[in-house]
Amino acid sequence: MVWFHAGFYIAGVGEGVSAVVVFFIVSGYAMTGLWHRVFAARPQRVWHFYLDRALRLGPQYYLWLGFAVVVGFALGQRSLANLSAGKAVVVASAHLLVLPLDFSAWIPQLRRWQFNPPAWTLGLELCFYLLFPWLVMKRRWLWAAVGGSLMVDAGASLGFYDSYLFGYQLLCGSLVYFALGHAIYQRDIRLGTVILAGLAACSLLTWTGGRFNANVPVGWALGAPVVLALSYLRPRRWDSVLGNASYGAYLVHWSVLSVARSPLGGGRWGLHTMAMAVTGTAVLLGFLGYWAVERPVAIWRRHLRARD
Repeated sequence: MVWFHAGFYIAGVGEGVSAVVVFFIVSGYAMTGLWHRVFAARPQRVWHFYLDRALRLGPQYYLWLGFAVVVGFALGQRSLANLSAGKAVVVASAHLLVLPLDFSAWIPQLRRWQFNPPAWTLGLELCFYLLFPWLVMKRRWLWAAVGGSLMVDAGASLGFYDSYLFGYQLLCGSLVYFALGHAIYQRDIRLGTVILAGLAACSLLTWTGGRFNANVPVGWALGAPVVLALSYLRPRRWDSVLGNASYGAYLVHWSVLSVARSPLGGGRWGLHTMAMAVTGTAVLLGFLGYWAVERPVAIWRRHLRARD
């Protein structure tokens, strides 16, 4: 993701977009596992799942949001000029609630005032969390949601509406990637086959219409077999270590990249050197964020799960 935002593409493919699609698949897989291990025994207490997810995403998000605000103002990338009180309330509320960031296309203030642009994915993730318990408990609803999502993707592939917005940024189109992760965890061959066939058909539609873009197809075409293969391996200690750092690194990398590009950071780095330096710094800060704010909350979160 750092390399993508730095302007580096692999064989002409926007690897950052592909990585986000893989993340959606991983999220669907992980949430299904979490539900069955912890929450399935008492599905009537869905709000416990919501609380668990809020406690997982919140601590580091707000830590690095504060960091992004400081960086934005310090580098002169943000200014209070021409920002009325009403607009300030909208911007602040969207960042604090997180979920509205996914709908920035319809919130003009956020087009200019996003302190941490990659955080829109967390807004989408929250949309998925809100819907997920009902889909996993009601199989008919899951199939209906997958069918609807594939129809949205088909419309985007035919050019009826913005393919990036409806086929990638909003849950109506991206739900199929989360559902694919769910199918992999459940070893649901029928659901997985339907999703992959539908996605392949959508890619074919974009190809025949001259609108093909490999960013998203590369994500699900590589992500599905990789997640499936990794699901057969036993977790190792380094998996947890890297996982602990990855969330914070993702949240902070945009701010670190902004500093590296500014006069404060030298501003004239070579692309590869800058990408490596930003990646290392973001991972280090991700570790620090985990140990400083997420780990204490994670211990509390495990106690709450045990009480359930």
